[in-house]
Amino acid sequence: MRKISQKFIFIIFLITICIFFSATTDYIILTVNDQPITYLNFINTYKMYVAQAKAQKQVLTNPVKETLDYMIDDILISQDASSHGIKVTDDEINMQIEYIMKTYNLTIDQLSEELKKQGMDLNQFIENQRKQLLMYRYIQQVIEPKVKKPTKNDIENFYKENKEKFKGSYEYSVKSVKLIVPKNSGFKERLALKRKIDQYLKMIKESNQTITEENVRKFSSENQVTLIYEQKNYYPELIDEELADELENLKVGKISDVIEYNNDFYIFILESKREIDYIPFIEVVQKIYNYIYEQRKMELFQTTVDRLRKEAIIVWYVDINSIVVP
Repeated sequence: MRKISQKFIFIIFLITICIFFSATTDYIILTVNDQPITYLNFINTYKMYVAQAKAQKQVLTNPVKETLDYMIDDILISQDASSHGIKVTDDEINMQIEYIMKTYNLTIDQLSEELKKQGMDLNQFIENQRKQLLMYRYIQQVIEPKVKKPTKNDIENFYKENKEKFKGSYEYSVKSVKLIVPKNSGFKERLALKRKIDQYLKMIKESNQTITEENVRKFSSENQVTLIYEQKNYYPELIDEELADELENLKVGKISDVIEYNNDFYIFILESKREIDYIPFIEVVQKIYNYIYEQRKMELFQTTVDRLRKEAIIVWYVDINSIVVP
């Protein structure tokens, strides 16, 4: 009886060892045109994919299949990009990483800590940047040249058929002064530019002037700064909440303080405010054009990926249901 028990325990031990090694040693899950997806490569991508989905509050119905689909599509796009002579160099990736670190004022250690929160390490982040840049070039060079550009009729028909999407509330007629701030400006440079537009605001208030193209041009010339005069209509539905609130609180005929908006500095004078039922067609032409174009681009991209999948030789070496995940 004791021998049987020892033998039984030994068999259980062997089974446990086999399960452990089958789950941790590397093996090929499938190949895509002879390019393998291995188990360990899959696990790394799986962890990142699930973590990002969780961070974005996306529900994954079948995370194993969805991760593998993502990996297969990624390989197919990379292969097709390569056949079109599209590539990304290490120097380009290094420059991209340096730009990100400079923009957000991060050290390598700080960047690594931020990535951990997203379920990603530095190597995965670098590889992701490579894939994103490759994808951008692939879409730009392979997909976009084939996209049918929206015509005037396409845009007009979209507006007529979807007019309820363009319901309006108010139209703000505004004169403004804008000071463009370079994207890579540091704190000191931004502060110096802010002082310039503050100086302009003080000048027109003290001299009881309004914003005019003439005094904007004169101030720019005398103070070696580029201020831009604009006169246009704004619609709350087409601008972000911050600017909409500023205009909502501005009384007709009154001048605003200096407002920081979209990285630049502004001063507004509200000339008029009126209620509207719909946003005028002319104000949304570009928005509709961009929407239709992006829709067509994504449809063509998906059609291209579907074609690549149909033409690909995909060989499975394991049953997808047998893949063990953490």
